Amino acid sequence: FAPAGRYLIAGSLEIPAHTTLSGEYRGPGRQRGTVLLSTFGKGRADGPGCIVATAGGCGVRGICIEYPDQSAEAAEPVPFPYAIQAGPDARIEEIFLYNAYQGINLDGAHASLVRNIWGEPLKTGIHADHIYDICRIENVHFWPYFTLNRPLRGWVQANGVAFEFGRSDWQYTFNTFCYGYRVGYRFFASREVKEKAYPGGLTNGNFVGIGADCVGVALDVQDSFNIGISITNGEFAPFGGTNCYGLLLHDGNSGNITLVNCNFWAVAETLAEVRGG
Repeated sequence: FAPAGRYLIAGSLEIPAHTTLSGEYRGPGRQRGTVLLSTFGKGRADGPGCIVATAGGCGVRGICIEYPDQSAEAAEPVPFPYAIQAGPDARIEEIFLYNAYQGINLDGAHASLVRNIWGEPLKTGIHADHIYDICRIENVHFWPYFTLNRPLRGWVQANGVAFEFGRSDWQYTFNTFCYGYRVGYRFFASREVKEKAYPGGLTNGNFVGIGADCVGVALDVQDSFNIGISITNGEFAPFGGTNCYGLLLHDGNSGNITLVNCNFWAVAETLAEVRGG
């Protein structure tokens, strides 16, 4: 338990198996409660970050993470590893990612639960890959808390990806939203990780009540699983920058995507373009 306060974390916090790091942040909202000021990993995007919760059955709850070395006045952000790296059976909830370069990494996080997340990850919000048992992502709100009306806003608009999915079997995503990213939701083909015996692959699953506002590409489908991605009650406004698409299916796409009762508005250029699949 970490009571309300501001804590400088100059290293990486490794959560033991079946253990929860619990603080007093409660959303929605901004920095309050338990705030971790992370400086570890400055200048690199890979490796362990602020919190490593990969041991199995780990929990992280009620934590705000802020990067004091990140400046909204800069033209580009400073690279950092993922703020939270999750593993199998992880439970990540009530988290505020104020200005993380990368938010939550769910690579190999089988049967995980991620919910009640706020903030503005700058490069990547949530990354899900190599997941072979159902992962649930619920109630996420990514908005320019850090860069609104500041110089760094342009970089996020041109480069940021809010949600991305590689190999995830029966992915369940509910009530998620992002504003002001280049890509709202990206689906891609991932590669095998031989040292972990993780085969690569594609996403199939159920996406309900998802939204992307002021984005360049709302649904960026580089490839999808042939049994399909089902999107219901989606709301998308692709007007963030140039070369904007509501739905873009790339060359080489081999699977299916189904959209039911979805709304598109503020479409600056192309509603949907099908290059493959």
